[in-house]
Amino acid sequence: MQDRRLRRLRLLVLVLAVTALGVLLIRTSGVFPASGPPTATPPPTSGPSATPSETARPPLPTEFNPGTPGARLTLTPAEPSTPADQWAIYVLDTALPAVEEPSPPQGGAAWWARADALRGRLAYAGGRITIGGSALDVEALTAIDLYVPGGDASNGLTPVARVAWEGEALMLTGWGVDAGGAERSWLLSGAGPGLAVEALTMGAASRNVALDVAYMASGDTAQIVLLDAGDPAATPTPLPTPSPIPPTVTPFFSPTPTFPPTPTRAPEAFMGQVIAEKLDPVIEALRDGPPPEAAAYVATHPWAGPLTWTETGPRLDGIPLPVGQASELNIYALAAEPAGEPELILHATYNASSSGSYTHFPEDQLIFQEQRMDEIVYWMVRDAAEQGGQLFAAFDDFGVRQNLTLIDYRAINP
Repeated sequence: MQDRRLRRLRLLVLVLAVTALGVLLIRTSGVFPASGPPTATPPPTSGPSATPSETARPPLPTEFNPGTPGARLTLTPAEPSTPADQWAIYVLDTALPAVEEPSPPQGGAAWWARADALRGRLAYAGGRITIGGSALDVEALTAIDLYVPGGDASNGLTPVARVAWEGEALMLTGWGVDAGGAERSWLLSGAGPGLAVEALTMGAASRNVALDVAYMASGDTAQIVLLDAGDPAATPTPLPTPSPIPPTVTPFFSPTPTFPPTPTRAPEAFMGQVIAEKLDPVIEALRDGPPPEAAAYVATHPWAGPLTWTETGPRLDGIPLPVGQASELNIYALAAEPAGEPELILHATYNASSSGSYTHFPEDQLIFQEQRMDEIVYWMVRDAAEQGGQLFAAFDDFGVRQNLTLIDYRAINP
């Protein structure tokens, strides 16, 4: 019994000795740092008497050393600010190179080249769109067409973009100036035409470009012609002062009609009946004189006068009308109510394809073979002459789209 206790004691002493030896080996190998009393951290110093650290601190990521050779700051382009920015970028990409080219010589009938047209710097500030300092209200418009000067005719325009309502949404369309230009469209909801003009102006400003334009509104549509892309810092050309408007329309016109008109080819009698049905109410309304706003309307439309017909075709104020080159012709009448607003009385389009060409009256669902835009004017002149009078009109030439607005009717003696 005594020997068993002695052996247990020896085993315990051996275990303790091995354990102590293991601890000693671990401490001497440096695996665990020796523990010691905590070191007091000196308090931070502040103020001008603080001694700067000898080790230079690494620069923050946002800091920039101007002395570094070749270092440059780069600015990330601004994110789109309106939903119409992509459309504006595409339009400017295609239109600005064409505007920078020398414009073809303009004839006397080009409204956008006349001194009395609404021309000037297109700007957007304070929520207002202005041209030459004159504010525009474009939100009530149903369509805005953008053009650049050019095309086959000296007075021609090339369409580059269109802003139009498609139901409750706004359709933005852009075309390339060249014949092979691709058409692209954007459909926006919850936006108006003013947003598109705003995006176009801001897009030009982001390119350090200021747009000089000519503007014309007819009814609920408007046309903008991009005339120049100038330096924003340069002083824009001041808007010309319009001539004083006479109190009446009478001094504007001196009728010299050809009576009766002579057609250049056999006319379509049924077309004459359709046009007479649309035109007779207008003539009856104008027998008592033009609307009070006619003088102001004529002052903003330099091409206005008596509508006549000769062996060579239609003329307005003695100048040949190029309606035979149009793909779209709109006939308006200046109505008294609402005051001075043109009212559409006839819309015609010309369509040419490999299967044939025809003139179309979409609202009446009528088709007449061949190009008959000239013949529309012939029947208008003839219907007025058969009633013993003559029509007076203002003409807007937008290239393939043309507008003819009736502003007066006068009785004449054959």
